[in-house]
Amino acid sequence: LRVNDGVVDVDQVFVITVANVNDAPTISGFPSVRVEARNPYSFTPSANDIDGGALTFSIVNQPSWATFNPSTGELSGTPLVADGGTTFGIVISVDDTFTSTSLAAFDLEVTLPADTDNDGLYDIDETNIYGTNPLDPDTDKDGINDGQEVLVLGTDPLKADTDGDLFSDNEEIIAGTDPLNPGSVPQLEIQSLVSVSGNTDASVVT
Repeated sequence: LRVNDGVVDVDQVFVITVANVNDAPTISGFPSVRVEARNPYSFTPSANDIDGGALTFSIVNQPSWATFNPSTGELSGTPLVADGGTTFGIVISVDDTFTSTSLAAFDLEVTLPADTDNDGLYDIDETNIYGTNPLDPDTDKDGINDGQEVLVLGTDPLKADTDGDLFSDNEEIIAGTDPLNPGSVPQLEIQSLVSVSGNTDASVVT
């Protein structure tokens, strides 16, 4: 810098130093807030640091059924039916070692699979595993709903007479016999009725 009064020049030397100021990293994304049990879930946020610093991710209120990758920020997992419910206040953040930035908190709900006919079996299992009708609670029309046959009795929901003894599963349950054992059948009770005159009539009562 030079100043002149018309006669003499005066110089002033100075140094300008530009200090590097760290810029906070950015993070963005729109996570899904609902997943059906037994279905995979995955969310990875987008993040950037204008300064080119290394980024690491962290999470608060991570769902118990999910895993979290601190290198990518991915939240993923496949919840089970037992995981049904909502995890509240999940927060994913990114850090460049100097400052951190966070996504807005979100809730994540695990919903249960559909059971359209209310028989205790999920529609997807009726179709893919048991072969029963997800729109009919008693596929084999034996008087016992499909869920009870599969989950409690162990009988075949596609056969009214699981053990093939000519008595339906429901008839055997009512009679107290085993619907899985062809040798266990409702017994015929023969009752003799003797008249005063000494005549005998036999009647069969089931």
